[in-house]
Amino acid sequence: MCVGKKLSSLGLGVSCFLTLMLTVFGVAAMFVRVLLPYERVKQALDRYSYTGGVEYFTAAYYDRVVFRSVLAGGFMCLCAVGIFVFRRFFIRRLSLFVIHFHENVCSIIGWLREPRDEEYPRIFIVLFWVILAVGVCLRLVYLRQPVHADEARTFTAYAMRPYYILFSDWTAPNNHIFHTALVRICYLIFGSSLIALRFPAFVFGILFLVVIYLYGRKCFGGATGLLLMAFCSASSAFVSYSTMGRGYSILFVCSYVLFLCAMALQAMPQNPIAWVGAGMVSVIGFMTIPTMLYSFAGTFIWLVVYAPCSMQKKQWWHRLLIFAVCVSIFVILAYIPAFIATDWMLIQDDATLTASRSWVNIWSTLPSWCMELYRTFFQTTNGYIMGFVGVFGVAGVLLDRAFRRVAPCFILFVILWGITLGVPLIIQRVIPYGRIYIVLLPVLVVVPLYGLVLWTTRFQWIKNKNRMVTLLCLFILAGGSYELFKNNPENIMQTGDQVRVAEGAVRYLARHAGDHDEIIAMCPSPGPMVFYADKYGLSPRIWDLLEYIPHMNEGHNNIWIVVNEEYGHTLNGYLEKMHAEGFLTRAVYVLQLDGGAIYMLKNMAITNVTSAYE
Repeated sequence: MCVGKKLSSLGLGVSCFLTLMLTVFGVAAMFVRVLLPYERVKQALDRYSYTGGVEYFTAAYYDRVVFRSVLAGGFMCLCAVGIFVFRRFFIRRLSLFVIHFHENVCSIIGWLREPRDEEYPRIFIVLFWVILAVGVCLRLVYLRQPVHADEARTFTAYAMRPYYILFSDWTAPNNHIFHTALVRICYLIFGSSLIALRFPAFVFGILFLVVIYLYGRKCFGGATGLLLMAFCSASSAFVSYSTMGRGYSILFVCSYVLFLCAMALQAMPQNPIAWVGAGMVSVIGFMTIPTMLYSFAGTFIWLVVYAPCSMQKKQWWHRLLIFAVCVSIFVILAYIPAFIATDWMLIQDDATLTASRSWVNIWSTLPSWCMELYRTFFQTTNGYIMGFVGVFGVAGVLLDRAFRRVAPCFILFVILWGITLGVPLIIQRVIPYGRIYIVLLPVLVVVPLYGLVLWTTRFQWIKNKNRMVTLLCLFILAGGSYELFKNNPENIMQTGDQVRVAEGAVRYLARHAGDHDEIIAMCPSPGPMVFYADKYGLSPRIWDLLEYIPHMNEGHNNIWIVVNEEYGHTLNGYLEKMHAEGFLTRAVYVLQLDGGAIYMLKNMAITNVTSAYE
């Protein structure tokens, strides 16, 4: 009775709040011409807009927006009247919804807490916060590293442009749409800064540690969850992608939340919260990176194999099919702007997306792929720690004969591995980059980590099992942190010193280059230089080397070439072409990023102008 009164009061309060809010916003929308006149809005856009899109904000466009706003305001007022008139029906329906929602959420929380808390001592709670704090500190250390080529391209080509371009331009895989939208919001708040570029990836990188703990705990218990969390906390792969302005950390979170939802569905197939959660993270993952297909397809097949015992297989497969169709529809709807507006000829010219080889040539690339895979899983992910975990963990599983318990996780890993390798190989006959497999790393190591926990229960001389698990976690954290600082995580991002000094080159050019000078940067420097150019107010356009060649023109302005030593042969050919075309009669300055030297070229004669940017 008391609960019913509380729900009735809650429903009445919600209905009154919705009525008030809809009325206020509806009236404001209907009188938007009075509240926000055209001149005031135009001045604000001219002041704060970076992209120059305000040129489209004409009086006619403003009138169309006002007309739509009046229609929307009238609709909101009608909704407010409807909610007030039918408030009793609304209260009753809302009460039923709250009851069912509360029951389903409580069942999910209870499932996550199984086995019960008495198996988790206080030292595990302290250890959880210690591991999380270490993970945050390690990521904060590398959050201020120089901007890299790929993330700079994401920021300058997409996040700094209007939302309608962000959601409709997919000419390059750098546009991780959901992540780019979050970066766009941070850019509007913080401006051109590393915080705006990397804050979404950083937040999801921290959230990933919590999700991975829950995943390990649900697989094999709290001790395994803490070990897995410690491993991922100090892993250079996950630290790298948590401090780089790309959407991989969002992909990691979505994949493992999807795995958790799949495990919840296997235990509670009737729970709508688990179905909705699995669908939401799947759509968000697809909107971030299309390679979410591998995690989604692997989870779908795993759910087909491990049908719940409380439901008939045909009924279960029917629900899975409906779930897959619904996710597919939402993903297609989300990508419709990109399908319509993107120039697919540009994508066809992108070799990283459309490369296709014969089956014979696959064998020639297999050794290099194996080396990249080794570097991805061992050299950049705490190789010594991983070797220790692998040997002793697998031995622990074999000695304890825990095959039946580890079988679901092992089968999930095999399915994910097969799909991740097989789909690109069959469709394009291309072996994917090693970074595609990073998402499989926790699924790979969770079984050996469980084997380490089994070792602590086999020996009688280990009197305090919880203390031994704590020491193992600290050992993994210490070893991973040592390797992280020893081998900078830039290795996995394929970044050289030329990107590190791009900021210094831009600062020099901002002081010495004229407004009508032309700046040419050799790959991979253009992206980072464009990012820093917006930060330091460098007005001349920065050209990519290959983009500039067709736009050569006569003039009296200077040419600045930012060159990397490893591309010296390309520069020599480019200078010979410029000399043959007669363009080297102008002043040409070459900034060598590797050595920090600036040279002046005049009729192919090289003179060292200065040895430092300052």
